[in-house]
Amino acid sequence: MKRFLLLVFILHHFVNVAQDTFLKEISTNFFGEGSIIATNDNGWLVLEERNLQLTKYNQCGEFQWSKKYGVMNQNCCIGNQIALGALDEIYLLSRQMVAQNYGFSITALDASGIVLWSKNYGETDNSYYPYSLLKGAKGDLLVFSNKTGIGTGYSTLTKLDNNGVIKWSKKYDNGGTWGEAILTNDTGVLMRRGDEFIKVDSVGQVEWGTRVTTNNTYYYLAPVEVSDGYIFTKQIQGSQEVGFHKLDDQGNLLWGGGKYTSFSGAPNPLRNTANGNFTTVLNTNTNSPTASAVIIEFDKDLNIVKQNAISLNTSNWLLNDVWFSNLNVPLIAGKTSTLPSQHFVFGKLDIDYKVGCDSVINTNFTFYAATSSPVITTVSNNSLTTTSVPVTFTIESLVDFITCSDTKVRVVKLAKDTVICPDTSLILQNLTTYNFANYLWSTGETTPTISVNSSGKYWVECANPCVSTTYSDTIIVAVTQIQNPNLATDTVLCGDNSILLDAKIPLGKYAWQDQSSLPTFLVVAPGNYYVDITFNNCVKRFESNIMGCEDYLIPNIFTPNGDGINDYFQIVYDGGKPFECEIYNRWGVLQFETNTAQFQWDGTIGGVRASDGVYIYLMKIGEKKIKGTITIVH
Repeated sequence: MKRFLLLVFILHHFVNVAQDTFLKEISTNFFGEGSIIATNDNGWLVLEERNLQLTKYNQCGEFQWSKKYGVMNQNCCIGNQIALGALDEIYLLSRQMVAQNYGFSITALDASGIVLWSKNYGETDNSYYPYSLLKGAKGDLLVFSNKTGIGTGYSTLTKLDNNGVIKWSKKYDNGGTWGEAILTNDTGVLMRRGDEFIKVDSVGQVEWGTRVTTNNTYYYLAPVEVSDGYIFTKQIQGSQEVGFHKLDDQGNLLWGGGKYTSFSGAPNPLRNTANGNFTTVLNTNTNSPTASAVIIEFDKDLNIVKQNAISLNTSNWLLNDVWFSNLNVPLIAGKTSTLPSQHFVFGKLDIDYKVGCDSVINTNFTFYAATSSPVITTVSNNSLTTTSVPVTFTIESLVDFITCSDTKVRVVKLAKDTVICPDTSLILQNLTTYNFANYLWSTGETTPTISVNSSGKYWVECANPCVSTTYSDTIIVAVTQIQNPNLATDTVLCGDNSILLDAKIPLGKYAWQDQSSLPTFLVVAPGNYYVDITFNNCVKRFESNIMGCEDYLIPNIFTPNGDGINDYFQIVYDGGKPFECEIYNRWGVLQFETNTAQFQWDGTIGGVRASDGVYIYLMKIGEKKIKGTITIVH
């Protein structure tokens, strides 16, 4: 029996209606890049980086609030950044004028976007160009920046506590190329400056440095850490092919060079996935009237785990970042690239990176040789000063509209009603290609699959958190019942006698331990015998223990409660040797004795029922002495 429950699914094409997956465009204008970061409530923040406008959405993509902060970036080419604390405190990084020189600014906000504090950091006669804002596991902030100017000076790393107080600031003397940095799993930092990489420990001391040289390449984005090293991107100038290089955890170049894709354009950030892989977004030729963005998940060896292309159907869209919510939902961010009215674009994808306007685009790789050489770096201290500055914000109104979403009606389907064999299990799961976030089974389990081994009617209800539709299906599982044959067991065989074991059941097929296939088996010697009975394509084994005359079988528990089941303590022994048995309580008081093997003790002592507990028996069969325990349970 099968049943399908499909509730009515209505797609609303207007603002703030929850969607399962979607791409949205925000109608406000902005200049520069946009980024997205997940929050602890499974929603996300989107940042218009040059304007420092921050917008909060819940996990369904519904607008909650938007605020623009009076901290304007003083340089067109240096991006603002965002970091989150453990309680969703928000930290904004930007470049500011400090005492006639450029410094950097940190603005701290609470989870609702209210300003907690804002501070500028700088030095007399030096300028700072901030690149990366990192939030450490212990709550500290790290700022990676360039000191003096682009192309000259030093790279710097500054550590602040969560109130913006400087703990230390250090400069590294190998050039001032643009770059970015990441926190590493060993609590250190890996800084990238163009072709150079400097690994430092948790207090900023250099562990190693490497320069990777590839002809005619450029770009400076942060690497991503994988289980056996670090992967970073570069770009072939002219063709603009995007490629991937890898260093081991000591900075040695792996692969002998770089693996470059056929996609053109600037590289985008690399993001770790929960399963140890990483993902990024690459854009096809944006001069095409049907541009596409390809989201690819790679393993640590750059094998493609899965990928999907989103057909944007317009040449002025660029997607530039992918992130993951706490539920591991992929989030995508980008922009429309037509000036002067650029719009921010963001979206929510399913676990296969699909959104509803998907296509297939092949990914090809070419190889470019590269070399690496050590980088020697000296470290010294900076003399940063701190200035608290007031920051105001304005509440912004905006309109967002869905440009693409998944409108397919989903289906959940279990297997057909089925019969399973005894002592086997059946895995129940949705057999369609549709993905769901929530599962509820008739067993109470909430996993995508369950295992069953008993007869019954099982159902599953599947749903996604941002759509009211629920889908369900039912399966009936039956377990084949194989009739127990009337096999003799724990039976004594003496002398020249024999015992006929009869396993016959209706429609059964038989395979004895010697591979004979008759329904009966003649036993002429003590031993353990078995037969595998096949019925309705199921097999079950039945065993028979045939004892010799001098063999014996002693139980370890009996229940003298008068129910006719196991009411007596008795042994199985049919030999001819002298027999004695004595039973004592735990204090050594004799409770029962006999000199015949065909006895039955009913658990009474002089007509009085013995109490529950463990008793000790001493038996003697011929010259053999046997000691053990028997438990009485009424």
